[in-house]
Amino acid sequence: MVKNSPPVLSLLAWASILQLLPA
Repeated sequence: MVKNSPPVLSLLAWASILQLLPA
């Protein structure tokens, strides 16, 4: 259980948003 987890969730979230947004 990593307490200080890297901003991976943020990157994934951004990727999802970018994919949803019209390229």
